[in-house]
Amino acid sequence: MHKIFNIISFYCIYSKVLILFQIVVFFMRVKIFGAGSIGNHMAYAFRTKGFEVHVCDNDIEALTRMEMNIYPERYGKWDSKIKLYESSNAPIGGFDIIIIGTPPESHLDIAFSVLKENPGGLLIEKPLTYPFNDDLKKFYDLSKNVKTKIFIGYNHVVSSSIQKLNNLLKENIIGEILSIDVNFRENWDGIFKAHPWLDGPKDSYLGFYNKGGGATCEHSHAINMWQHLSKMCNKGRILKVSSLLKFSEEDNINYDSIALVNVTTEKKLIGRIVQDVVTKPHEKIAKIIGNEGTIEWFCNFTPSMDKIILSRFNEEPQSIDFPKTRNDDFLQEINYLINELKNPGKYIDINLKNGYETMKVIEGIFQSHQDQEIVNIDY
Repeated sequence: MHKIFNIISFYCIYSKVLILFQIVVFFMRVKIFGAGSIGNHMAYAFRTKGFEVHVCDNDIEALTRMEMNIYPERYGKWDSKIKLYESSNAPIGGFDIIIIGTPPESHLDIAFSVLKENPGGLLIEKPLTYPFNDDLKKFYDLSKNVKTKIFIGYNHVVSSSIQKLNNLLKENIIGEILSIDVNFRENWDGIFKAHPWLDGPKDSYLGFYNKGGGATCEHSHAINMWQHLSKMCNKGRILKVSSLLKFSEEDNINYDSIALVNVTTEKKLIGRIVQDVVTKPHEKIAKIIGNEGTIEWFCNFTPSMDKIILSRFNEEPQSIDFPKTRNDDFLQEINYLINELKNPGKYIDINLKNGYETMKVIEGIFQSHQDQEIVNIDY
């Protein structure tokens, strides 16, 4: 009896230690640069996990807006455990994850500084930077010599619907892949509704392609998605691009409102990418065409659902629904980050390499439009 009691006591103590160990492992300190829309989404997502969250911004008004307006209006009330700082006074060092959610033109300057803090993970919001930034290659080369795991915020490719699509492609369910089309056509009214302090594209980087705005950069989820799907189909990287862009240059702004892009991969797969900031209602779809059928992916088929439709020749189409909320997009993304920090090298869909390659394709698209010819991508 005494022996049984000792066993039970040991088990209880072991269980408590194990639970405590799990709490320690899963508790993280997070710093977020930028108190705008992305900063709020990320802060809420990390706080749902009980993590310690610090948010900093150069603009005191942005911090006030986060505390008094954006966060409580989206999530019901302000979370007083979130610590706010003007950037010059923000704590340095000791963070497990750092998020850069500022305008693209500032991404790399902040990232160079952040790497000196040696966080476990760094997530930079898309796009990685603005087109033809001389520091892009320098940052990419530097990243190979640091311990920090670096990610770029193309969160659609880590959604549950795309993870399912990945599995379908691995099963070779539609045979040999012949072509891929990806469209992200969405009027950016939604962006300005989420940023009511902006009076239009002229008030931010959005109205300037050379600052990372416009259709090609802002909706570069489509470029990244095309690259991701091509790799899932074992068709290689994009090698050639031919583009046609429509620019808006009135009111001292300069951005591409529509981008039409034809692409060819290293393994001769051809396809098309369309991005714009004018279409209503939105259309965010990917279509993979095989010699035995097609797979279509619909992002936000309804506001609360993604959808996949599998159509094999001579069979009834199959529809798979993926219920979600807007918050799920960011929760899935940070879960992905955490899993990669726990299992390095296993989760690579949004790593820096893929984000860097997306940026090189973006540059190729602008170069092709300017030169009016097919451009080879030099990675």
